[in-house]
Amino acid sequence: MELQENEIINSTNSMFYNESIKVDRRKIAVIVLLSVIIMLFALRFFRTESFGKIDINQTLIETKRKPSAGSPNNYTPWDNVKIAAGVLADATYFEAKTTGTVKAMGTTQTLTSTRVKFNNSLYTNSVSVGSSDSIISVKTAQERYIQNLKTPSIYMSIGKISSENNEVSWGDINNIETTKYFNDYGLLPVGLSKYKMNSKNTKVTKLKSDSNSYTYKVVLDPKTSVDSYAREVASTAGAKTIPKFESIELRITIDSNWNPLKVEVDETYEILMYGIPARVKGKMVEVIENINKKNEPNKNAQRYIDFIEKNKKDK
Repeated sequence: MELQENEIINSTNSMFYNESIKVDRRKIAVIVLLSVIIMLFALRFFRTESFGKIDINQTLIETKRKPSAGSPNNYTPWDNVKIAAGVLADATYFEAKTTGTVKAMGTTQTLTSTRVKFNNSLYTNSVSVGSSDSIISVKTAQERYIQNLKTPSIYMSIGKISSENNEVSWGDINNIETTKYFNDYGLLPVGLSKYKMNSKNTKVTKLKSDSNSYTYKVVLDPKTSVDSYAREVASTAGAKTIPKFESIELRITIDSNWNPLKVEVDETYEILMYGIPARVKGKMVEVIENINKKNEPNKNAQRYIDFIEKNKKDK
């Protein structure tokens, strides 16, 4: 009798075990099927196989010559934005610092970056640090130096970010082939914006003004304004395809002499991350200072200048 009971128990356990295996197999099959569907959807949604070639001769931002008299009160919002863009494009020197956040897939990245134009050259750096409580915490740092903006030689360094205090230790300097840089990262970031801005894709309205400043809301067509900038977004994120932008809104503040003071950015786009389309929301603020105030090398760019001079002597 006891033997029969044990056989029944063993048979029952075996049945439950087999059923459990079947259930687990079904779960695995469902997960695999969903993964395949997501991947197929992603591949269909992001049709771009590569970034393709960029037109390096295009005008990224439409500009207008600064008037010899008057103030922004005498011009349309769009004219004032173009004049401010022209002021920055013609500047021999300026400094710009950006702070912001990018949110996607349950993670928040904190961004900081710097741009300094001097001696017809440009130094930039960007640091992105994920919050410690995020699902995915990524730390990246990149530094660039562009010598001679008219016929550029481009140098780049990747940084290592400390896990303790987020300090950056910059790596070796590498000379980047110019055509590859433009195709991967877009046009040189020397203007008022990294977006393409012209009369066809830009809508500008005045938000507010006082005796010293004017702020304008700029809404861009997300399809025609991002060919250059989207390359940088994709390359920085390690994506193989161009992101699809949904909305772009800027708030540009200038002073009474059309000097740009601040550019605030709200952007939304979708990008393939880890094989899955992710919706990304970015909010950045760039503060622009010291336009034409000096024209000396940035201290962070000095190691690039020394590197180039040393290579000349070694040849």
